[in-house]
Amino acid sequence: MSFSEKLIRLRKQHGFSQEELGYKLNVTRQTVSKWELGQTVPEMNKLISLSQIYGISLDELTNEDKLNVDNTTKKDDIKIENENKNKNKNKTKDKDLRKILIPLIIALVVIALILGIYKISNFRTVNKAAGEILTTSKEIDKESSGIFISFINFIKEIVSGQIEEQKEEDKQNEIKHYNSKFDIYSGKQYGNFLDNLLENVINNNKTQKEHIITVKYNQNETNIPEEIKTIKSQLEKLDEYEVTLDYDDNGYVNKVTIEFANESEFNQMKNDAQKNIREYDKQFDELKDSVQQKIK
Repeated sequence: MSFSEKLIRLRKQHGFSQEELGYKLNVTRQTVSKWELGQTVPEMNKLISLSQIYGISLDELTNEDKLNVDNTTKKDDIKIENENKNKNKNKTKDKDLRKILIPLIIALVVIALILGIYKISNFRTVNKAAGEILTTSKEIDKESSGIFISFINFIKEIVSGQIEEQKEEDKQNEIKHYNSKFDIYSGKQYGNFLDNLLENVINNNKTQKEHIITVKYNQNETNIPEEIKTIKSQLEKLDEYEVTLDYDDNGYVNKVTIEFANESEFNQMKNDAQKNIREYDKQFDELKDSVQQKIK
């Protein structure tokens, strides 16, 4: 074990943070960190202080082959790491369970109070006449049963409502996550950005059979991946297009409409140049025909 590794192991074994150990040694946390990274080595007076804090000899501290650290230290490190992982996993579960357990706990407390009141009421009626006791007990039983049943139904409604709310929240999060891949392209976009949009639609239609998306461009309207690729090849990278999204009754994107908006300056220059070339070719052909006729 290297000296720097030994410093880390000893500090963790004694439960010190880098900041706490630095305070004991009158150095900064950064200094302790550099020791443990092997970037610097403690001065002699700090080594002596470290050996005193950890209760080991200076030779044990500085000799890389010596350290009275048993296997329980390694087990403790693994145990702490596993506990941290389990805590993170349980946080999400606790959050969901809390919504259901709190109403149930409240219900149990109230039920206990109702039963306590019921017992007290019965105890008070013991000193009355036998006929009075019987009549009062029946009335209390009837009233308590009615209150108990009503309260249980009330708790069921609360729990059921929370479960339905959680389901609705999960559904809305699912819809939001699904639509986010397409919503960002809504509005005016350049053709090169639409490559990503159509690629997402193609991948979606191959994997999400329950949420198929149709693409419309000019006279073409399709949801078949190969045909969408054809539409993709027709879009000019630098031209601007208007993208409109439609949604189904459940809120999922189900249609993408692409309409031409503006031609880019580059494409305008390219088209003008091609037009001029065609005009020059025409004039050249006319001149050529004229010369040939004169020669004849």
